[in-house]
Amino acid sequence: FTIAETGVYLITAQFSFSGGINATFNFQATVISDSPVTSLAGAKCTRKLGTGGDVGSCSLTGLASLTAGDELAMYVDGTAGAALNTHQAQFTISRVG
Repeated sequence: FTIAETGVYLITAQFSFSGGINATFNFQATVISDSPVTSLAGAKCTRKLGTGGDVGSCSLTGLASLTAGDELAMYVDGTAGAALNTHQAQFTISRVG
């Protein structure tokens, strides 16, 4: 997603997912046009799955001052070698100031 107008933005996201046994996943909103990529403070969540077949949920909310032309994306990392299967996902960016 590319920011069209400089301002303050509310960033929300929700994920429903399954994956590896005892795997931990970290979700974070990032500005991918920065070099290096910048994680947005507060716009993060971590979720550990238990046994196989678990479906977990992770939600995040944060405010960020963004500049026109900034490119945002969700970044996910997890336990080495663990599969991630997304069931549902929502990513919303709204200008609030």
